[in-house]
Amino acid sequence: MIGRARRRLLGGNLVVLLVLTSLIAAAIAAVAVQLLEQDTRTRLSLDAQRAIADLRGRGDTDFASEHGVSASGTFYIIWNAAGRATLDPARAADTALAADAASVLAGGGGRVDRVTTSGGSVLVDSRLVVLSGGVREVLQTATSLAAVNAADGRIIAAALITSSVGVLCCIVAAFWLTRRALAPLTAALERERRLLADASHELRTPLAHAAAALQVVRRQPLHRIADEDNVLEAMAGELDRMTRLTDDLLRRARGEAPGARRETIAVDDLVRQVVEAAQPRAAQRGHPLSVRAGGAGHLVGDPDSLRQALLAILDNALTHTPAGTAVVVGTHAERGLSVIDVADSGAGIPPAQKAVALEPFARLSAGRGSGGSGLGLSVSRSLVEAMGGSLLLLDNEPGLRVRIRLRRQETGRMSEERGHADSDADDSDEPAHRLRV
Repeated sequence: MIGRARRRLLGGNLVVLLVLTSLIAAAIAAVAVQLLEQDTRTRLSLDAQRAIADLRGRGDTDFASEHGVSASGTFYIIWNAAGRATLDPARAADTALAADAASVLAGGGGRVDRVTTSGGSVLVDSRLVVLSGGVREVLQTATSLAAVNAADGRIIAAALITSSVGVLCCIVAAFWLTRRALAPLTAALERERRLLADASHELRTPLAHAAAALQVVRRQPLHRIADEDNVLEAMAGELDRMTRLTDDLLRRARGEAPGARRETIAVDDLVRQVVEAAQPRAAQRGHPLSVRAGGAGHLVGDPDSLRQALLAILDNALTHTPAGTAVVVGTHAERGLSVIDVADSGAGIPPAQKAVALEPFARLSAGRGSGGSGLGLSVSRSLVEAMGGSLLLLDNEPGLRVRIRLRRQETGRMSEERGHADSDADDSDEPAHRLRV
């Protein structure tokens, strides 16, 4: 759809710009030619006025001796009342000029015409002159238009060259305008694509866990409902979370902000709940899943976001490691932070690919299994960073350790900031890849 819209918009922009450029070039050329001819007419009219004054003051004989062919190419012809040329120093008189002179003798006054003679195109100013004794003559002051026509040709050539350059500029401008015009649409479609991808991933995780829990119940057809209370409670929790996710997605679709919750979270308890909810899926895929809670304390944030991030990381570990690979979720506190580790003993992620692994729709090279959507770690990072935390990819030797670090809720006021004493010494024993938006 974007490609078709881009082609149509590009074609429309290009046609409009080409038409405008051609019209502007043609208008400039026409104005330049008109101004040049107007200047020639003005100079010819001044020459004609001076020549008439000389003819009246000196007579034909003196006029002939003074007015031959000027350096500018201007020449003079005098016609008597009988229509015969009595003065033609340039020997330019022909039938076209004679007809023009006859027209002036018949109608009186004067005229300026572009006339084509045997010697080429000329601009001629024909005026009736009445001398002493009532003698009527026509004085023609003419100039060759060869230089004007040559200048016109140069102007038209320059206009064509300018138009050619303008065409190239129009093509570049059309591409630029098309790209700029489509930028909001492209961005909107990309946001829609990301929303759909995030929605599918966010809904897929609780659905997968609920389906796995249902399989556990179905494998025990003789059990009473009370015997599967823990599994059913986990399924109910996943369905409640999926309902909240759906509400958030509807708000996003309407352009509203999702309803984030801020509550005091007991980190160890939430981790145990998440692991318990993931146990059926882990068992279904043949992964031992365990918790090592080390007292991560409390923090303030959205429990659904943290739960969703942990489930996405667990789903990534269960999907991309072979069956039988142990997955351990551990917690501990360090320097005012609550730390959650999800570690597996699979193939891990090469250092060069860790940055790629946190990008949306990432596909890594052979090593870790395939089949995921490529969104799990990206969604987890976005959720953790929205809570003011960070997500790191560490080597588990062997395997991968995904570490979440969030600011822990303080129980009392510190006498001095402990953050000034913080360092990355806790990660010095194992290489880490730290990414923050």
